[in-house]
Amino acid sequence: STGFEVAESRTTTLQAPSTQQELRVKRIVISPQRRLFVQGLAGAFVLPGCGGSDPRPKPAPPVADPVGALKTEQLKTILAKARGTAPGLAGAVISDANIVLAADGKLSSNGDAALRSDNWLHLGSNSKSMTAMAVAVLVEQGRLRWTDTPAQLFPEWASNMQMAYRDISLLDVLSFRAGFAPMLQWAEFEAVPITTSTLTEQRLQYAKWLLEQTPVNTPGTQTEYSNASYVLAGAIVERASGLAFEPSIQNLVLKPLGLQGFYGLPQELGTDQPAAHAQPSPGAYVPVAPDDPTVQAVPKYVNPAGLLAMPVPDYARYAQIQLQALRGRPRLLSAQTYKVLHTAQGQIAGSSFGLALGWGVLTQGGKTTYEFSGSIDLMSAYIKISPTDNRAVIVLNNYDAADPSDAVLTDTANQLMALKPLS
Repeated sequence: STGFEVAESRTTTLQAPSTQQELRVKRIVISPQRRLFVQGLAGAFVLPGCGGSDPRPKPAPPVADPVGALKTEQLKTILAKARGTAPGLAGAVISDANIVLAADGKLSSNGDAALRSDNWLHLGSNSKSMTAMAVAVLVEQGRLRWTDTPAQLFPEWASNMQMAYRDISLLDVLSFRAGFAPMLQWAEFEAVPITTSTLTEQRLQYAKWLLEQTPVNTPGTQTEYSNASYVLAGAIVERASGLAFEPSIQNLVLKPLGLQGFYGLPQELGTDQPAAHAQPSPGAYVPVAPDDPTVQAVPKYVNPAGLLAMPVPDYARYAQIQLQALRGRPRLLSAQTYKVLHTAQGQIAGSSFGLALGWGVLTQGGKTTYEFSGSIDLMSAYIKISPTDNRAVIVLNNYDAADPSDAVLTDTANQLMALKPLS
């Protein structure tokens, strides 16, 4: 017996409107025990173009949908085994018509309250794709273009920015091909001279500083993961929308899709939400209060790069929206724009992986999957979508993402991807 209560979970059926390789991960380090993000890196994939023909993807052929026949207890069994003695784990199996949710474990290692499948959990860098969607909405509204350059977007800085950055495109920025430093270490953010007060002013000051730094590779030619790219993207959203990034993401993406989300830790919403947990030694999980200075030290201006929390059912619906779009049934954005969001623009050097706009894309054996993992170290999330199989899965936890935990998320996701209804 682990001494942990089994969490409440439920099955939710939503009516639809109208591959495999282990991911390699990178981290931002806040302290020796805490990291800011974990990013999944996935493989290159190029959707075929058809010249002047209809750019919309053809609807996928009908595939039997076994997701609606899955039982919550099947998911709970997998989650409980994967969780072990850790605080809590939640997940969902998703098709374009159904969502099955489950959770196992506790809100806090110091209490008895069960983690529920409708609790809020943190997405980490998995929310980068939502930042990219906000940019995409502004592109469709005509307020931005994929070809916009930093010199065009911030002409007042053109004379001071690095020459190599002046002509990179917005698409380069969002697909990690801008030549920016990865910014994976907390010390790198700490060294940035931010002196202004509001988040919008801080992002603007950061963007100006970033564009004056020496590129780490030739912009527009190499794919290298960078948190810096998405902080800059937040400043670009603010300039185009005329609003701070935080209300912009609500107005442009979350509210139109009927989703909830906020930038912060779930327990900021109340003690009925999951606590984040550090793991100072193997198997020792210590709750971390929202006002813990090691958590608050993460600068809020970094929000566009991955500090969003969301209810588990809402993140499952977000995964379903992406699955529907990949199967030819887009919402909010056009099929052509979703194609831009989901197409890897280049490969990671020395690997079969590539990066799209907040997505990793891997093609193996004729099957393409879209996946990503994210973490604030104290909570983690993983998403995987297979349009061919009409299935997506999400797995989220509320504890320190030490290396074994990273494997827990991906391994659990793979089991959920293969889960079949009981005979």
